[in-house]
Amino acid sequence: MSPLAEGLRSAREAAGLSREQVAIHIGRSWQAVRGYERGMWTPPLDRLQALAALYGVTLDDLVNGKPGVSPDAA
Repeated sequence: MSPLAEGLRSAREAAGLSREQVAIHIGRSWQAVRGYERGMWTPPLDRLQALAALYGVTLDDLVNGKPGVSPDAA
């Protein structure tokens, strides 16, 4: 699994959100969210930014697979 895919999955789980909830927020299907988390597809930058904001992490944390709460989001 790619660092991005792992970061997306870990951040979603840490935020306590389901794939369905994330899908509604970013305007995609839960299957697309699953595909992002499995590394089948890479979300475009605007969706990555929306996901990072939703999860309260930095874009850098998502991309590097090390999601943690950013100081600004706390």
